[in-house]
Amino acid sequence: MITPQAIEDLRHAGPDGVRRYVHETLLASESFEKLPKEEQGALANRMVKVLSYLTDPLAGHPHLADAASRSAGAEAAPPEAPLAAALADDKKQPPPFGPAAQAAPDVFKRFVDTVDFPKFVSGLIEGVYTSIVRSSIQQMEAYSKLMEAVVKSTPEFARDHVTPDQARGFLRDKFPSALKIEGGKLAMQDNVDDKDKPDFKNFLGLQEELDVSDEDQEQKLMESAQLKMAKQRQQQIASMVMMGINRIIVTEGEIKASVIFDVTAESKTHGETETGFDSTRTHYDAAHSEDNSFWGTGGSSSDTVNTSVSTAHARTAGQSDDKLKAHANLSGSVLVRFKSETFPLERMASPDEMAAAQERSKR
Repeated sequence: MITPQAIEDLRHAGPDGVRRYVHETLLASESFEKLPKEEQGALANRMVKVLSYLTDPLAGHPHLADAASRSAGAEAAPPEAPLAAALADDKKQPPPFGPAAQAAPDVFKRFVDTVDFPKFVSGLIEGVYTSIVRSSIQQMEAYSKLMEAVVKSTPEFARDHVTPDQARGFLRDKFPSALKIEGGKLAMQDNVDDKDKPDFKNFLGLQEELDVSDEDQEQKLMESAQLKMAKQRQQQIASMVMMGINRIIVTEGEIKASVIFDVTAESKTHGETETGFDSTRTHYDAAHSEDNSFWGTGGSSSDTVNTSVSTAHARTAGQSDDKLKAHANLSGSVLVRFKSETFPLERMASPDEMAAAQERSKR
């Protein structure tokens, strides 16, 4: 295995040392020996190139060789130091999961706790069955009320279902040109001819003609109108009962419920590392000589100046982007198939009630 320490050990081993290391490493692997000869050679060459690049003091940049030789004695950090440090320092590597991915399990758990799916399903089932049962009960109650209205006597039905004001309105609407309601009582219109006066006797089946101007006779007219209206309504109800009342019967049904939780986390990390090395060297030679000393002797001097400046720099930039999307979809559907059939009268009414219904349905 190629470790930072192995790279450091091979830094000054040269090409032969790198090839020996790669050769020994590959021969120690059983999977390498199982590869064809062509693939073994190609793999070994690629590993030698990669390891040579990592252990090259010039980091694969031969054009820096002159600058590197001029700064051989400088104490500045070599240009490959940032690269080696980046390979060796595993602690600087980003975490395997970003903040969004780390928060996703907690978000999902809160979703599940918030959406009470069992309660939703039980409410859906209970609502459907309660509606079906309530509908059946309402149908039975409505039919029972119809039968109850049919079997009542006409005076009893009139007392329970026809008010005196309705009876007065019934007579006024029957004879609009002759009657009016004044002060809550029936009264004759002004200037009504004898030929236009109402025929209460024949219309209401009275024994004698009554006058609306008399309070007691007006009361009898109102009561007779109530009885007539009650008889008409009972005839209509009895006819409906005898023809049969339809009821709705559920034959088949289906209830579906589903919940979908979707939590998506996305983390993007981008890193960029740049290393560089600059080297500047200045060389200056100076010489001086003279032969004019007082003692007739000659002299000479020589100066040499060497200046070397080496600069290594590194820049690392990083950028991260985290996204977390979460939504829940809760849905339910109900499918009910039903049929309509005639309500069986003989199961709800006694023979006497059926006879009363038949009698009142006659016109």
